[in-house]
Amino acid sequence: MEKIKNIFINLNEVDLKIMKYGIIFSLLIAIIGTLMLSYNLLFLHTIFLFKIGIAIVKLSFYFALEFIICGIIVDKIALDHI
Repeated sequence: MEKIKNIFINLNEVDLKIMKYGIIFSLLIAIIGTLMLSYNLLFLHTIFLFKIGIAIVKLSFYFALEFIICGIIVDKIALDHI
């Protein structure tokens, strides 16, 4: 656990900023998906809109994870000068 904590503490400032904006972007996508699911629950009750909403929420989690992993990898490559 301490090793993971040190990875995030020692991140480059630019990589940390990219990760932060990426997570905010992913959060906005998740909010859009959640709004679609809420609209479906309250008014329409269609399977199509439900599946689209679930897919958008999943996509936002994939984007967030991708931004975190890529930020750590890019920082590691930059520190090792590969």
